[in-house]
Amino acid sequence: MANFPSYKPSLVAEAVVAPIANGEVLVATADNRKALVLNESAAVVVSLCNGECSLQEIAEIFVETQDIEIEQAQADVLTLLHKLDSEGLLQEPPPANP
Repeated sequence: MANFPSYKPSLVAEAVVAPIANGEVLVATADNRKALVLNESAAVVVSLCNGECSLQEIAEIFVETQDIEIEQAQADVLTLLHKLDSEGLLQEPPPANP
């Protein structure tokens, strides 16, 4: 993650994030052509995809909310970002997994 300090993920402008139940969120494009239902853990990451937090910062916050090591948090964050990107929900694609 330290290799990507300038990458700060941001959802596309037309993305809608709506809470649904049990801490889960729906992330969708405004036209509902692309949508994902994310659990509470992933919702934390999505809430930080604001173009201001770096990958490392997001992983560090994720560690604080989960009982996992930083390496696992980094891998989980990248995996989620790649999923969001594959659904057209990120402005820029994330870096490739190291």
